Amino acid sequence: MERMLPLAALLAAAPVLAQTQLTIYNQNFATVKETRTLTLAGGEAEVRVTDITAHLEPDSVVLRDLKDRDAIRILEQNYESDPLSEGLLLRKSEGKVLDFEVTMPQTGEKRILTSSPA
Repeated sequence: MERMLPLAALLAAAPVLAQTQLTIYNQNFATVKETRTLTLAGGEAEVRVTDITAHLEPDSVVLRDLKDRDAIRILEQNYESDPLSEGLLLRKSEGKVLDFEVTMPQTGEKRILTSSPA
């Protein structure tokens, strides 16, 4: 009965997850089909999705217009699953201007420090 509880909880939340379909397979594999509404202006647009699993199969991501499958053309698709770390942030920020907010422990005063490449 304990193994049924997570599935029961998911089914209870079904009205909230009306745009999401979950299929569970053997060998610790599952597929999720999710429909999201995006508002895109004409021309090129960048879409960033941040609330997804780190175990995503990048080739499984499909972006398309449900009314006109030829309406969208993907120019580039990237997937970054690196866990957030100090080293990763430093590598991704190399050569960029960064602002840091520092709180002074003695006074509680906050200061913005700017770091720019030499």
